[in-house]
This record gives sequence, structure tokens and C-alpha cells, in this order.
Amino acid sequence: MEDNHPKYLLKNDTEYTEEIERLRRDLLATREKNGIYVDPGEFEKMTVKMTELEEQNAGKMAHIKALKEEMEKIETLCNDLHMQVEEKTTALIQKTEMLVETEGRLKNTQTALVKTFREKELQQHLVDYHSDKEKQLGEQAKTLLKVADQTTDDVSRLHDKLSRKR
Repeated sequence: MEDNHPKYLLKNDTEYTEEIERLRRDLLATREKNGIYVDPGEFEKMTVKMTELEEQNAGKMAHIKALKEEMEKIETLCNDLHMQVEEKTTALIQKTEMLVETEGRLKNTQTALVKTFREKELQQHLVDYHSDKEKQLGEQAKTLLKVADQTTDDVSRLHDKLSRKR
């Protein structure tokens, strides 16, 4: 801060000197003419400065207006996007619920399919077992019929033989 101190003083001195000079000119103008309190050069500078400031102000106002319009467009866009996000979120929730429901039905269907497949295998096993037993019983019945026929034939011959002997 010590290094900047002389520069600061010089700057202040220059500003004070300029202000004192301006006030002297205004005082001189006041003494010379009644009703005018500002030096014509200063008045012209002030008028030019005011014109510049008014032009800057008009430019800045136009810029502010353009920025407000742009902001309104962006707000509208943001609102539209927000609504779209809400719609998409609602649709996603519905699709997720449908997916969960469909997965549940799929699981139930798979369980029923496995059960049906097992029952089919059991039925097929029972049909095969009964078919084998029917074949065995059929063969046994044929054998029994042959034995019965042979026994009947033998008994008939025995009766014939006994009839002849009597």
C-alpha cells in the first residue's frame, strides 16, 4: 500500500485541480452573465455527454428488451420441455408397471408350463407303463388260452378214452 500512496495522491490532486478549474470557469460565467451558471464549453460538454448517455441508454434498453424477449422464449421452451419430461415420466411409469405385470404373468405362465410339462411326462410314463402291462397281460392271456385249449383238448381226449374204455 505504501507504493501506491504517491500515485493515489497524484490522482486525487489532478482530480481536485480539474474540479477547481471547472468551478472557476462556472463562477466566471456566472459573474459575466445573469442566469447562466455553467461555462458554455462545460455546458456543451454536458450536452454532448447527456446525448451520449441517452444514446447508450436507448441502446441498452433495446438490448434489455431483446434479452427479455429471449428470456421469455427460453422460459416457454423450458416449460414445454418440463411438460414433455413429465409426460415421458408418466409414460415410463405406466410402461414399467405394464412390464412388471407382464413379467408376473410370464412367470406364472412359465410355472404353469413346467407343471403341464411334468404332468404330460407323467401321463406319458403311465400310458407307456399301461401299454407294456397290456402287452404282457395279452401275452399271458394268450398263453393261458393256449394252456386252457390244450387242457380242454387233453380233458376231451381223456373223456374220449374213458368213454371208449367203458
